[in-house]
Amino acid sequence: MFIAPTITEQSIDEFNRETNVYFGDNWANDLVRADSAVSMSRSIGYEYGEAYALYQKGYVQDELNESGSAFISNLSALRLIERRDSEKVAKLKVSLYINTGLILRQHFKYNEAIRYFSEGLATAESYELKEDIAELHYKIGNAHRRQGNLDVAIDHLVQAYNLSIDFEDDYLAINSLNLLGMLHTTNGDYEQARAFFDKMLNFEFRMSDADKYHGFALHNLAETYLKEGDTKMAEQYLLEALEKKTISSNDRVIFITEIELVDLYLNSEDFEKAVAMSESSLKHYKNLRKSPEFYEIFSLLRKAESGLGNHSQSQIYASRFEEESAAFTGEQQELMEISDQFKMDILTVSYFSELERERRIANLTSSIYFIILFIFIGFTLWKIRQLYNRRVLERELRTAIHDLNIDDL
Repeated sequence: MFIAPTITEQSIDEFNRETNVYFGDNWANDLVRADSAVSMSRSIGYEYGEAYALYQKGYVQDELNESGSAFISNLSALRLIERRDSEKVAKLKVSLYINTGLILRQHFKYNEAIRYFSEGLATAESYELKEDIAELHYKIGNAHRRQGNLDVAIDHLVQAYNLSIDFEDDYLAINSLNLLGMLHTTNGDYEQARAFFDKMLNFEFRMSDADKYHGFALHNLAETYLKEGDTKMAEQYLLEALEKKTISSNDRVIFITEIELVDLYLNSEDFEKAVAMSESSLKHYKNLRKSPEFYEIFSLLRKAESGLGNHSQSQIYASRFEEESAAFTGEQQELMEISDQFKMDILTVSYFSELERERRIANLTSSIYFIILFIFIGFTLWKIRQLYNRRVLERELRTAIHDLNIDDL
């Protein structure tokens, strides 16, 4: 006879750890395991286990470009553990705040993203989670950069860089240098920006994908020359960046440099080069999430084909741009509706919790009044009894004295 293994909190934690070991090898399988862990956790009322599994599920959904579903998973997990307090729970909360903030940032909801990152930072600081503190300073700085709050962004990024050097986090150090250089480019301080990018190129890398980060630095050096109108120097650095990125980078990283080259060729009216580079970038686009910075490629292709006189093809790309834009806007709307629904759910729960609290207070108040009344009646009866006893005693005493007086006669 087969006996099913007993589900315990420890067995669920172990199951989640096993999922982490092979996380990313097969997203579909990871999603199945996360759902299994959610079900097992619910069957024994293990809220931390369920929250952790939802965190894993949300991560997978985001990787599969299902940002709305990922957002729901993250908020559901946060709700489960929002009132719990331990270092283990704090680490999970921080991860959830980061992932939720990233989804919002991808949809240009910077204020909301900063709010979640800031919650994560406060949680990390309360338990002195130094690596998380550094990462959150970086993410808050990046969100402020995108909002145009440059001074605030620089402050957070300098803190992120200094902390990353303290505990030798090369990735965070390089990314912080990169954003600091980009901020100075935005400020028009191109020499200072180049100093940061040169520092990236001379950084003593201890990781295998150093070529990708050299590619970042070369790409952003090109941006400084584009700002100054030196297209020849900019093209040289962009082509070097593309060569470096192709060695060890993903579709997104390669695409960003390719689309920059397309734009450069369009501005130089070299339409043939623009089309050739665009066709290369489309191979990478199909693997990217929808975003205006990515589907802009169809607008650039429309201009390039129009420049070559291919008006029918130009119109096809114009239509594709509109389709991608509409799809992205739909995703944004869905995300905000989900957020609003969660806010409404929380308000509803809070409202009924408040009603329940008031009902309990009313019941408690009634009980207190009843107890006070009971004590008062008891005290009154005791006083009446005491008075009665005293009068009986006085009567008996008078009788005794009277009898004594009779005896004395």
